Parts: sequence; C-alpha cells; structure tokens
Amino acid sequence: MPVAFGPVLAFMETSYDEARAEYFNMLKDHVGEQLARCPQFINILKSELCVDRFVPKEWTGIQGFPPLDLQVKEDFPPFHKVRSRPINPRLYEHAKKEFESLTGYMYRHSTSLCASPLVI
Repeated sequence: MPVAFGPVLAFMETSYDEARAEYFNMLKDHVGEQLARCPQFINILKSELCVDRFVPKEWTGIQGFPPLDLQVKEDFPPFHKVRSRPINPRLYEHAKKEFESLTGYMYRHSTSLCASPLVI
C-alpha cells in the first residue's frame, strides 16, 4: 500500500482512553506467534513504559533529533524552484483540510532550501 496516514491519524484523533484500549487490542494481532508465547515480552509491551511511548497523552511531534547539517557541493545552487502542479479545484478543500490536519501532527513550516511539494 502506498503511504497512507489514514490509520495513524484515526488512531491519533481518538481519545486517550480509546487509543490505549486499541493499543492493547492490537497486541493480539500484531505480535508474532513466538514472541506472544514469551510472557516477559508481553509484560514489557503492556507496561506503562511502552504504553507511554506508543500511546502518548499528547502528540508533540518527533523530538530529540538534532537539526540536520547538510553538506552540499560548492556549485550547488543556493535556491531551486520547486515545480509544483496545481491542485484540482474539486480536491482543493479536501486537500487543504488534510494538510491542516497533518500540520498538527508532523508537518512544520520550514525555510529550508531543500523542499518537496505536497503531493495530492
């Protein structure tokens, strides 16, 4: 399946209690047979340490990574115009709503010279 944020966003947009319940329900289907037979492993996945990591009470984005220091060749242009295709007017409102939703989770404003257009 191509990249799809639908299931992730659905999970993140539920209440904390619903997301926590879903996490525990998913363990049955997403833990392999051999690991499921290891009680210590299952106990770790059910521990508050793992629950806090996989079901955060508040999503603040991916944190803890230092900013990238990209090294580019000297003759690399300081600016490259990104060619973007216009959004079909019939899709614009849906695309705008989806982009604004993703902005709350992972997209951030950037002044980076390296960019990629939004793909609809």
